[in-house]
Amino acid sequence: MANSIESNLNDAQAQIRELRSQLNSLMADRVEPALQGYAKRAGHAADEAGRMAQEQAEYASEYVRERPITTILAAVAIGYVIARLTR
Repeated sequence: MANSIESNLNDAQAQIRELRSQLNSLMADRVEPALQGYAKRAGHAADEAGRMAQEQAEYASEYVRERPITTILAAVAIGYVIARLTR
């Protein structure tokens, strides 16, 4: 009886080791490369978003320099509308 229990325990431990090995192999072969690819794409997307934000900030700055009166009137109008809505 004790031998049977010990044998079952050894079999279970061997199966756990095999599953652990398979899981590590799966992680190394499939999951980690996929995550690295996603991280790389996310990094590129963040870089692109930063570049676009910089371009838009430059455009806005240029627009304000070229049309200061229009910009001031637009800011006053927006402030007026917000003030009216919040009363």
